[in-house]
Amino acid sequence: MLLFLLSGYKVRDFFSIAVLLNNGLHKKLKDPLTTIKKKYSHKIFHEVSKKPLIKSVELMGNHVSLKEFAECA
Repeated sequence: MLLFLLSGYKVRDFFSIAVLLNNGLHKKLKDPLTTIKKKYSHKIFHEVSKKPLIKSVELMGNHVSLKEFAECA
């Protein structure tokens, strides 16, 4: 509700890009990207690259049906 009031966007407007970006995180890292992962595993960056990834279907939670999820995946 707040997102819509402030920006005019709805959560559903972001589903396809969120799935695309999340799928990219699940791919095997190429050599240059391992440096980035190593950097963000440092305490200064709150070890964010060590956080477990979530599945795209979990990313959507109860905001989308399986049919809608399949259309944006």
